[in-house]
Amino acid sequence: MRYVPGARYDSDDESVVATVGPDEPREMWTGTGLGRPGAQASYKVYVLLTTGNERGSDAVVVSRPDT
Repeated sequence: MRYVPGARYDSDDESVVATVGPDEPREMWTGTGLGRPGAQASYKVYVLLTTGNERGSDAVVVSRPDT
């Protein structure tokens, strides 16, 4: 999983949040990028294909409430 601060995902600015192996549960909990009220972060999940290439999901924007 990778993320970028803010509501606009830019692959040039992404950072790895976590790596999940093929035998691990398919769940992920993170607050990365959401440390303060009103913060927004964009996330993508990437998978490694059998060809060795990777493919990313659509970006998901998460907002932390102001209160």
